[in-house]
Amino acid sequence: MNNASNTLLSLQGLTMVFGGLVAVNDFNLDLHDGDLVGLIGPNGAGKTTVFNMISGQYIPTKGKVIFDGQEVQRLMPNVITGLGIARTFQNIRLFGNLSVLDNIMVSFHGKLKASFIAAMIGTPGYLSTERDLREEAYSLLEAVELSDVAYEDAQSLPYGKQRRLEIARALATHPKLLLLDEPAAGMNPYETLHLMRFIQRIRKDFNVTILLIEHDMKVVMGICERVLVMDFGIQIADGTPDKIRNDPKVIEAYLGVDE
Repeated sequence: MNNASNTLLSLQGLTMVFGGLVAVNDFNLDLHDGDLVGLIGPNGAGKTTVFNMISGQYIPTKGKVIFDGQEVQRLMPNVITGLGIARTFQNIRLFGNLSVLDNIMVSFHGKLKASFIAAMIGTPGYLSTERDLREEAYSLLEAVELSDVAYEDAQSLPYGKQRRLEIARALATHPKLLLLDEPAAGMNPYETLHLMRFIQRIRKDFNVTILLIEHDMKVVMGICERVLVMDFGIQIADGTPDKIRNDPKVIEAYLGVDE
């Protein structure tokens, strides 16, 4: 049974106002170690704004983001990443002309502590560190079943594998919490099924907590143990997939009601 002692992320009264528009209003969420939770709602409901507040892109107008016992709502995104929060984006953001392996290496840039001069002339220390990181990157690709395409350009991969690579690049930062923004967007049914299994596997293999935004209800209801629903910036439901599937407020938000 989850309790406060293993709360990894606590969102307390999060509110985001842009001009006169309240994009998110008094949003609350507790995530515990190992959770796999879905955040759903119609377009414009405020879901990605919540992600942006968690990951440091936005500073909340009100409220707190407490991660692993520390308030992080005013920290820079790179600092938040260093604390253990990684995310993907709805639109894939790979370096298309770089190899799959080098896309993973990009996530390690913070580990290459050598000076610019050391990097330029290739000192033994720099080369040793780079070699170790390249081996780590390859091991990660093996873990996510992409090692067979390690030296291919990222842009040449099928769409489903590009998505998997983006998630792998987030995993390269060794996160405790992984935020997935519409990971199934643009996928065909076969790719979607593979993604569902992949997400369940990485949670177990990488010991990571996952919060995902997704419009594909097959994905949400198929892998999430808990689902939160937003509409017009307000949380309208929170519960198991079965409870959410039959909630009148959720049905109204998605389907509308007859006048």
